[in-house]
Amino acid sequence: MYGSEVVSLQRCYFQTDGHCYFITFIDSHSRYIKDKLLKTKDEAEVRLIALIEHAEVEIGKQVNYFQSNSGGKYFSGQFTKYLKSKEIHHKFTNSDTFQENGVAKHANHTLVHAAQMILFESSLSRSFWDYAILYTTHILNRVIN
Repeated sequence: MYGSEVVSLQRCYFQTDGHCYFITFIDSHSRYIKDKLLKTKDEAEVRLIALIEHAEVEIGKQVNYFQSNSGGKYFSGQFTKYLKSKEIHHKFTNSDTFQENGVAKHANHTLVHAAQMILFESSLSRSFWDYAILYTTHILNRVIN
């Protein structure tokens, strides 16, 4: 099962390459994190479909479940049709409930906090936040969960 969440870093004041958001995908079994940088929240759906396709090739199995909160990010007709065509069950959790969304909330908090510390300690500009997020994800995926 994959869980997902789109995260905004305050406002789009600090950006390189036009990225204002990032989306995290977390494998519920291994806690492996994949993140993608987004210029707009509208890209989330396309990135999710690409991730599902990639994951199925990578693990050699079909994705059976996808979990997201009921915040409305994945409710378009195109995405719903895609899930039905792939026979993927979309499990909804309640928004803003740590009990149901704790893994994604914790991962995103850790990513943002660590990226901020990397930028602060290295004296890099905030405009490098996107690279700091990707680097933090790289590190977290190599630490035993």
